[in-house]
Amino acid sequence: MNLNQLVQANYQQFLDEAFDYCISCYLHTRSTCANPQEPDFIATLVKEINTLTCGWEAIMSSYGYKLSITTVFCHQNPIVDYGSRPRPELGDLLLVHVHKPSVGPEKRHALLLQAKVTRKLTKKDLHQFNLYGTWPDFDFYRPRLSGRRSVHPKSSHNGAKYLFIDRSPYYWPFSVADVNFVLFPKQLLAQELVNLLTFSTGKSFVDKKLATSRNDWSSVIWDLLNNSFGSVFKRKNIGLTNIHDSMGQMC
Repeated sequence: MNLNQLVQANYQQFLDEAFDYCISCYLHTRSTCANPQEPDFIATLVKEINTLTCGWEAIMSSYGYKLSITTVFCHQNPIVDYGSRPRPELGDLLLVHVHKPSVGPEKRHALLLQAKVTRKLTKKDLHQFNLYGTWPDFDFYRPRLSGRRSVHPKSSHNGAKYLFIDRSPYYWPFSVADVNFVLFPKQLLAQELVNLLTFSTGKSFVDKKLATSRNDWSSVIWDLLNNSFGSVFKRKNIGLTNIHDSMGQMC
């Protein structure tokens, strides 16, 4: 049974685990301070990713599968420069899934999410919107990572989307929207996570060795991963200190 068949055969179980993870992260963040900000929700999603991987591994282990999912807290780090002012951050949350089948090549997909608590973007969001919508060539402004990056296609794609955070208790807390000036939730984050597991969303990238000779999407993902390894972040607003930027497993 291949990975896609495994997930389809146990789809509701995978989805339930993802729902529990998302709701737990949302409620925990809301319970720790009166007015949590976008980065607070992202930080909790990063910190608690192992609860999701453990839940999914419990399903997969009986089929002989191991799971590798990595999350990276990349809010305001790095900042990139393609000529806009202000300069945009590359994203808030990076999700990476790597699958090593017993037979055949490895598969790697990455999903970069920009968090928003409002569905309607304004002029102050244009620098970020243009980055995800047209992918102009850019340099890293902070930190000063080497090499100009050129992501293709020069249009929106499945590798970078918006994460909508709903403050209302009457709706699901996290949903994912395609790049559009009015953010229309396409599906829940829990569903997007299961889709990442089956490589139905996100954008593929090559291994680290091959990426060193490129300047495209693969290089960008490894830039983010390399920048995060060994780094820590804190969100005093919700009582998080010395949390590793990159959580989970990366192969």
